[in-house]
Amino acid sequence: MCLAIWRRDGFRCRYSGVRLVLPQALELLSIILPEEFPYDDHPHGAYARTHVAMWELWPAIDHVQPIATSRDTESSNCLGNLVTTSARINAEKSSSTLEELGWALQPPEPLSTWDGLVGWYTRYLTRNQVWLDHCSSGPRLTRWYHMLRLGDEAHLVR
Repeated sequence: MCLAIWRRDGFRCRYSGVRLVLPQALELLSIILPEEFPYDDHPHGAYARTHVAMWELWPAIDHVQPIATSRDTESSNCLGNLVTTSARINAEKSSSTLEELGWALQPPEPLSTWDGLVGWYTRYLTRNQVWLDHCSSGPRLTRWYHMLRLGDEAHLVR
């Protein structure tokens, strides 16, 4: 479901317009460049041990109308209320409304202009499959690699 929303929104933050990157592409970059691009293990990594770009570029899903302010949690979780944002902005917004923050919701961008490095991720791992055996990240990288190559995102939702 996350990938479908990220693709719908063109891998862009719907609040700031910033281009975001597939989380596994960021994780792969941190394995390739551990000193230059450190990353503390998913999903609850320590901020101090993680490169700031991870927080800036890691896509998250946000409820435009926060669940905390809604009486109807079912409509809060409908696709129309879910948008792509960065991990940093998601934490900043928290349970605030757009009106409280003075923010506006931007329209989605076409996926054809930016794919969140999905294409790079699959091409790179096709040529460098050694990373799929990485001790801690390998299973996650492998799962996403196979699903993205097969174009079968239904298997990613668990």
